[in-house]
Formats: sequence, C-alpha cells, structure tokens
Amino acid sequence: MILTLPEAEKILRKYGIPFADEALVNSRQAAITIASQIGLPVVMKAHGFVHKTEHGAVKVNISTLEAVADAFDALKVVQKSKKLTGSEGVLVQKQAEGVELIIGVTENDQFGKVISFGLGGIFVELFNDVSFRALPITPYDAKEMVKGLKYAKILDGYRKIKPVNTKKIEKIILAVASLAQKENVKEMDINPLFANGDSIVAADVRILPGD
Repeated sequence: MILTLPEAEKILRKYGIPFADEALVNSRQAAITIASQIGLPVVMKAHGFVHKTEHGAVKVNISTLEAVADAFDALKVVQKSKKLTGSEGVLVQKQAEGVELIIGVTENDQFGKVISFGLGGIFVELFNDVSFRALPITPYDAKEMVKGLKYAKILDGYRKIKPVNTKKIEKIILAVASLAQKENVKEMDINPLFANGDSIVAADVRILPGD
C-alpha cells in the first residue's frame, strides 16, 4: 500500500530532502488559518487520489483567503463525487515556483533498483528528458545525471526562474539514492521538485514500500 503523504514526507525530511510547508485540514476555517500562517499564494490538494490532477483534485495560485475557503469547498465536492469515505482531508501547501523536476526509483529485474532524474511539469510530455543509473551511485554519477539531460541548459535560467544550484540537486539525488537503499522502498517518485536558484523543494511524493 502506498504511504500517506505525511508518512512519505517524514521519510524525505529524515534524509535532508526539503519539502514545502503544508498541513492537512478538515474544515474551511482550518484551511484559512493554515494559509495565513504559511503565507499566500498556496496550492490546495484533495487527499484520496493517487493522480490528483487527472481528477481535478488540485487548485493552484490561490492568492486570497476567500479563494482558500472556496477551494476547500470545491475540493470536498470532488472527494464526494468520487465516493471517498469523507474522512480525507485537504492539503494546504505553500506554492513553490521554479523549474519542475522529477526524481524516481523503480525496481528492475536486470539492474535491481534504478534511480531516475529528469525535467517535470510540461517538459515531461514535450521532451521526455530523463537520465537513469542503477543503485548504488556516486557523487560523479549524480553530477552526470544532471549534466546528461538533453535540455539541461534550462537549469541555467528560464524566463523569471533563476539559474538553478545544480550542486544542491546532485545532493538531493544522492539523498534519494541513500533513502532507496536504506528504507523499504519498491517505487518512489518526487514529482514535482521545484528548483529556483538556491531554493529546491519537493511539493509531492509517492512511496510504495516493498513486500
């Protein structure tokens, strides 16, 4: 069974992988309170979905407290329409900006555990630009995974996005590799990982434990 987001997030933080400020809420007022505390704009996500975007379970660029309340109501309607139990909360998360990246771990019959790194967001569909290495990996491997992307130059800066600190990305790739080897992980995806200058933060993660 896939870990809950709080469980998965706890594991990431254990290995020094930064995660966006967030909290799970169960009422409109709690959503407003958390949004006020972490600061606008925020992203809100309905729990209970593996692929939230496909179900309309994500609201982004929420920049007023009135919009926070409206988004909470709308996401509860989405949950109800999918006949969830009703106990699932709504996640309020500080909105991150930057180049969207993906780091994943899968098991391969030939190579064992394999780590992947690539461009995320719209770039996944446009470029399918991903590099792979079998675990374990070295710092040199992590560096080559970043440099090896066909469109790695986007990390040098893009529109309003600052040039990305690639050394920090390499450290996060190594941290994920360590996590995958030391924890009971069969599959894992950090998607998206936002990178903007020195700021690199995960906004969502999925971890499937091994048997």
